[in-house]
Amino acid sequence: MLAPAESARLLSTISSIGDVIGGDASADFATYERQAMLSAGWTAFLSAPWLGYGWANLGTAAALADPAGFGQLAGVVFMFHNDVLDFAVAGGVFGLAAYVLFLVAPIAGAFAAPRDSLRTVRFYGALVLSVSFLVFGLTDMTFGYDLTTTLYAFLTALLLGVRTPARS
Repeated sequence: MLAPAESARLLSTISSIGDVIGGDASADFATYERQAMLSAGWTAFLSAPWLGYGWANLGTAAALADPAGFGQLAGVVFMFHNDVLDFAVAGGVFGLAAYVLFLVAPIAGAFAAPRDSLRTVRFYGALVLSVSFLVFGLTDMTFGYDLTTTLYAFLTALLLGVRTPARS
C-alpha cells in the first residue's frame, strides 16, 4: 500500500467516486468498465423488459446493447457484475420478481417459523444473509455461481431449520 504505484490507484478512488456520482465517465479503467456494463445492461433490459434474453444470452444482450464495447461477447458466457441487472436482462420484470423472491425467502421463512427461543436469532440471520447477498450482488454476481448460490440455499435451510430442542 505504501508503494507509489499502488498508492496512486488507491488515491484515485476519490475522483472515481466523484465521476460516478456526477455521471461522468471515470478515468479509472475498472470503474469505467463497470459503468459501461451498467449502461449496456440497462439498455438491454429496456430492449426486452418483459421476458429478457435468457440467462445463457447475457453476452449477446450486452453485444446488442453496446456493439462497440461488447460486440465480441455475442454468444459468450458473460455477466454484468450486478445481480439486479443480470436478473433483469435474463428474465425481464419476471427475472426481477424472481430476484426479489430469492432475497425475501429467508426473511419470510423466518417470520413463518415457529415462535421459539431462537426466533430472533433466525430472523437476524435471515436478514443478514439477504442483505449481504443484496449488497454483494451490486458489484458482482452472487446468484448464478454454483458455489454462492448453493451457499445461500444451504444457509437459508440451516437458519430456518434450527429449532429449540424439545424438553422431555
